[in-house]
Amino acid sequence: MNNNKKEFSIYRYQYWMQKYGMTEIDAKNKVSLIQKQNANKSSKKVKPEYFHFKKEYWIIKKGYNESDAIKKVSELQSSLSKKSKKI
Repeated sequence: MNNNKKEFSIYRYQYWMQKYGMTEIDAKNKVSLIQKQNANKSSKKVKPEYFHFKKEYWIIKKGYNESDAIKKVSELQSSLSKKSKKI
């Protein structure tokens, strides 16, 4: 994206100030509101009880009891931790 397009992005407070004459505070609040709305939209798409790093997934979807579900999540997290690059 070139600089000209970035300048006119609704995610930049300068856009709201230039286009609609908002104050800096109002423009920043508008950008914040847009970002919160987008975050809420995307978070609704993922149901936590079906996400395999949550114990609810293993209880609801796979029929594990709570202690086995916790162990399963711990195993997954441990295996990913071992695979990640150490800094």
